[in-house]
Amino acid sequence: MLWWSSTDMTGVSHRTRRATILVVLCLLPLTCRVLGGQMPQPDVEGGIPERAVFRAAADPGPETTNDSEATSSGYLNDKRYRHALAVANALTLSMVDCPERVWPGYDWRHLQVILVDPKQRLALLWNDQRTGHGESGVRLTRIAFPDLPSAFRLQSARFALKPWEGLPTLTLDVSGSDTESISLGIHEAFHDFQDSAFSPTQTASSPGVPYPANWQPHYLRQQMITSLSRALFSSDADALGAARYWRDQLVKRFPEEARLRDALDTIEGTAEYVENIGTALGTMGCDVTESELIDRAKELYSKQQEGLARDAGFQLDLASESYQVGFLTGLLLRQRNVPSWQEQVSRGTTPSELLLRDVQPIAQDDDAKLIAKTRKSFELENRKLGELIEPFFQRMQSRDCYVLSIPFDWVPGSFSEEGFPRMTGRAATIVTVLREDEQHLLFVGISCPLESSDGSAHGANK
Repeated sequence: MLWWSSTDMTGVSHRTRRATILVVLCLLPLTCRVLGGQMPQPDVEGGIPERAVFRAAADPGPETTNDSEATSSGYLNDKRYRHALAVANALTLSMVDCPERVWPGYDWRHLQVILVDPKQRLALLWNDQRTGHGESGVRLTRIAFPDLPSAFRLQSARFALKPWEGLPTLTLDVSGSDTESISLGIHEAFHDFQDSAFSPTQTASSPGVPYPANWQPHYLRQQMITSLSRALFSSDADALGAARYWRDQLVKRFPEEARLRDALDTIEGTAEYVENIGTALGTMGCDVTESELIDRAKELYSKQQEGLARDAGFQLDLASESYQVGFLTGLLLRQRNVPSWQEQVSRGTTPSELLLRDVQPIAQDDDAKLIAKTRKSFELENRKLGELIEPFFQRMQSRDCYVLSIPFDWVPGSFSEEGFPRMTGRAATIVTVLREDEQHLLFVGISCPLESSDGSAHGANK
């Protein structure tokens, strides 16, 4: 059984903080292939609303000597900091000024964020918490990049969530598009919020793609997603009834797959919903009307899906399904003003279950063309995965392979991964990871039962 989530479409892995990894180093000249892609994100059109929210704090860096210089001619007017300042402004709007519009109880009023640009070797500390609270505005402090510990420079990772100077801190790469950085930060920090605010059964690590993968659950989910999209974007009166039918088919025919997907919908799907709502608020401002906010969130989602369809192609990735289901169901619940739906989700009711609970199913005909396309895609991906996975079990017998159990907390930030196949009918589940130094060493994380000397079994990742 796999205890890990599938690949985040931003190329970042998460929901694994409780895990213990069994790492295998195969010192062989292997060639690794990245299956995961990076989600294309739209740049902020028209810019982020301007708002004077920052108190500049002079730092001992080479460019400023006092508060006056830092404010009038220092980094606040330095074009090299424009991405960091745009992200800082958006985060202030969505996560400090009106976070209750994003998700009840989720705010960053006491979370500081290091905005890092590894390319420019620049860093700003947003919402500096080191001097306490009570002063107006959000404190923004420049940090000398060389003074940051290496784990906070993000040369290879996209984000990190760990204490800095004894305080909860999110470190975020802002060298890309502004919207991408805003979305990533809001999404990833929400997972940390889920650990304390959601039911423990909801935040348990989730499985990845089974191997060999069955095309039928994916087909049923795609039909459900299409129906949910019609309900949100075209106001089709029968769309929710169709969505209920496809969901019922999945639950009836593949109950275990339905349960696993429901768990991912709650973890990844709600984070996708929060990401788009928070980004919309950050790019439009807190005065935006509810209908304008929903329209902007729909626009962000549509552009993401267009980019994925164009660039990523077919992927055996359960998380990508859950991103869609979670966003669509979340926005439909919001649009319908369902009372306390976020609280119900956090207590264990899945978003799709809550949305479709009182909807009568409307029987649908199968789509023969979609079935044929889905089966062909799965046959191809199973063959590709098999070429990568099957030799692993042979390599495990080699003396050149070593197994080491390490806490996941030892792995800073994020990493690039091949994917998260869940082995059907075998004890082990593997995760292959590309080495950052490009030496083509294969790192394989295994989730499987461990047996102690007295013969009792223990889960590897508890």
